[in-house]
Amino acid sequence: MTDTGMYSSYLEIDMGRIRDSIERVRRHIGAGCEILPVIKSNCYGLGTEAMAEFYTRECGMRLLSCAQVSEGAQIRRCTPPDTEILVLSGVPHAAVKHAVRHGLQLSLYNEEGVRALSAAAREAGRSVRAQIKIETGMNRIGARPGEELARLLCALRECGNIEIAGVFTHFATASEPESAFAREQLARFREGLAQLDGAGIRPEYVHCCNSGGTAWLREAFYTHVRCECLSLGYPCMDDGSNLLGVREPASWRAFITNIRRLMPGESAGYDRAFMAERPTDVAVISAGYGDGLYRPLASRGGPVLVGDVRTRYLAVCMDQSFVDVTGIDCRIGDEVTLLGESAGGAALSLEELKRLTGQTLTYPLTMINSRVARVYKY
Repeated sequence: MTDTGMYSSYLEIDMGRIRDSIERVRRHIGAGCEILPVIKSNCYGLGTEAMAEFYTRECGMRLLSCAQVSEGAQIRRCTPPDTEILVLSGVPHAAVKHAVRHGLQLSLYNEEGVRALSAAAREAGRSVRAQIKIETGMNRIGARPGEELARLLCALRECGNIEIAGVFTHFATASEPESAFAREQLARFREGLAQLDGAGIRPEYVHCCNSGGTAWLREAFYTHVRCECLSLGYPCMDDGSNLLGVREPASWRAFITNIRRLMPGESAGYDRAFMAERPTDVAVISAGYGDGLYRPLASRGGPVLVGDVRTRYLAVCMDQSFVDVTGIDCRIGDEVTLLGESAGGAALSLEELKRLTGQTLTYPLTMINSRVARVYKY
């Protein structure tokens, strides 16, 4: 249990809700398919090591993924020895030897990557497993079916020391229900699978669904789905729909450290960011943009909960923020909820913050940094 006493704010994570979301996803995808966790960006702000341990030790998952080699090394240190860890993103060639040392699977999508991995494996005297990324329309990393994929397979044959454990792609528009482009991508992925099969490669792992695809694109379920947001409790659908009924698990709370009444003409914050036009009670709270609070939201009067009462930000600094508490019964030391649910159950959901900010659903979570304590509620 984290001692929050020396922290100015804390993120409470309801592990029961996450467990419920995982079970909902598992029932939805059915037997023969499993969740492939994507533990990147501090596991969407919830904590890399705590979530990796939860997935492996409590949920029995043995295939995990991340975005960077450093994340994979961190996951390796806290998970059982038989855990397989896939790095989904492209990595700098300088990081390849470290991936080999930590027994990580890299994503292969061009000849240069194949040769870099092969050379690092030979130098280390180790066998390596990797996964092929098929380009289907995201145009980030991946080998297009046809000539590009053929060149990749040729490089693999020439090197001869890389075992292909899996193949995957990534949807660009699956958060839009019934997206025609997502189905186009699936058709291209199937072309890639057929090409691999023709070359005698039948990988153990096949996966392409993100959270959006998992919600509705059932024909794209293979051995795994990469639905980290959905299994954490965030639906991530463009229309705000929650097809599986999952619930957000995280609540970020800070504290009131001072309260002052401003009279008309008085101001608060740098550059007099807030100017009082009427008598206004202003609370200073113990979190700011230096903790990960989205600055445009706080500087433009976005919502915040004081106790269970909804009010607005007045201004924001790096370490502290100003909140309007006029007419609200509150005291120094009271809790303020920046996102999630208050202790009394009032809600300020990420779905609402997404609409207000125009950012992705997970953006506010990934911005919350290490100055904020993580508290895991079981």
